[in-house]
Amino acid sequence: MTQDEGDAMAAADGDYHQRDLYDSIKRCDFPSWTLKMQIMPFEDAKTYRFNPFDLTKVCPHGDYPLVEVGRLILDRNVSDYYRPDYWHADGDLVRTAYTLRADDDDWGQPGTLVREVLDDAARERLVSNIAGHLLEGVTEPVLQRAFQYWRNVDKSLGHRVEQAVRAGQG
Repeated sequence: MTQDEGDAMAAADGDYHQRDLYDSIKRCDFPSWTLKMQIMPFEDAKTYRFNPFDLTKVCPHGDYPLVEVGRLILDRNVSDYYRPDYWHADGDLVRTAYTLRADDDDWGQPGTLVREVLDDAARERLVSNIAGHLLEGVTEPVLQRAFQYWRNVDKSLGHRVEQAVRAGQG
């Protein structure tokens, strides 16, 4: 969806997604997801070309192919949101340790996404969505940092975001 389509949907029907999920399960059209993981031996992580614990990075599938490990199927609707067996309290939140390494590149993968994965229409929606949010009372110093951030991802994208914001300010 474009930002305008999403905003219109939220304004017209804020429960659309929840009702759609509920109705799908009710008619036995069970939503499902396949879980796949990349498995990297611990020893490989020590010398891999970037930090594999950096959640902003994706290891190429050519290096570590996806391995199917399971499937999640939603096959029943919640009947009582307050029943204790719907809630799983496993204790502590586990956080991934991350240490910045000298060879980490925060901009490589997002830039590749913008240049090689998104098509022209998706790039245009991205620019429109970013600019739309930046037009909501963002101060000039923050705008300058935002423009630089998006230029770091992709120079053309950052330029287009700034142009769209400046055009929307006028």
